Amino acid sequence: MERLTGNNYLFETGRETIRLNKAPSLSELYNLSIFYRLGALYEQSKNAPTRQLLIDELIREFSYASSVLPNSIQISLKNHYSHRLIKTTLRKIGYSVSSIPRESYLHRFYYNAWRQEKVQ
Repeated sequence: MERLTGNNYLFETGRETIRLNKAPSLSELYNLSIFYRLGALYEQSKNAPTRQLLIDELIREFSYASSVLPNSIQISLKNHYSHRLIKTTLRKIGYSVSSIPRESYLHRFYYNAWRQEKVQ
C-alpha cells in the first residue's frame, strides 16, 4: 500500500504541475517517474475521456513494474483502444510500442513498450 501511495503522490504532482503551467522540458522529463508523467498527461487530456481511460489502465500496468521508471514493460489492456492512440499516448510519456500485426487479433490487447532514447 505504501508503494501505491507514493505513486498517487507522483501522479497528483504531475497533474498539479500542468495546472500551474510549469511543465518540464523533454530532457528533464526523461528522469521523472512514469506516474508523474502519466499525471501530467492525464491533466492535459481533460477533454479526451478515451485517453483518460487508457491512462487509468496504464497506471495499473505500470504499478506492477519493479521500478517507477522501467526500461521495458509488457502491457496488457482490458479495453480496446486504437493502435494510434496507444502509440501516441506512450510516446508522450517517453515510451515506444512495437507494431502490432493486423492478422493477430489477440495481440491487440498486449504490447511491449520500452523507453525511448534520451532527448538532448
